[in-house]
Amino acid sequence: IERGRGAESERTGPPSLSNTMQAGEPKGRGAAELGSACRSHLIHSLQDIAKRGGGADGSTRALILSGGVDTCAIAEAAKEAGIPFKCAITVLAGDPKEATDRPYASKIAELHGLEHHVVEITLDELMDQHLPFCVKTLKTFDGMQLRNSMVVSAALHKAKSLGIERVVTGDAAD
Repeated sequence: IERGRGAESERTGPPSLSNTMQAGEPKGRGAAELGSACRSHLIHSLQDIAKRGGGADGSTRALILSGGVDTCAIAEAAKEAGIPFKCAITVLAGDPKEATDRPYASKIAELHGLEHHVVEITLDELMDQHLPFCVKTLKTFDGMQLRNSMVVSAALHKAKSLGIERVVTGDAAD
């Protein structure tokens, strides 16, 4: 998994966001600069990810697209930076009628011309098919970490079936 933030040890671009605002700076002042630094940081991180693989044409790179703010920001930044994806993958766990982010994921995929794969899976199927894999891979029994990782696992398995070698996700970007 390539996280949209990039690895600190490999970063050569903009300074970390925590160092962007000066200590004691009045609240509200510097918000535009912080927003600009965040945008620049995201684009630089995506460029680092693109350099590490996925094909120049994005033929083996996908975006795990939840439809939330983080993955929508990644889709926009990647478009601006000229970093293509072969497709987007959205996992809907539970009752698909209750998936409030579904229309947003579909719209973002459409706006960016991405082939959109939607994996609909019940909670029982998600746990049966992905919980053992997550426990074994992550070596944890932490309920919150496992809960969040099972959806990513479902997306990764779908990506593998599509011949995708690299995925980008906004998971944990907040």
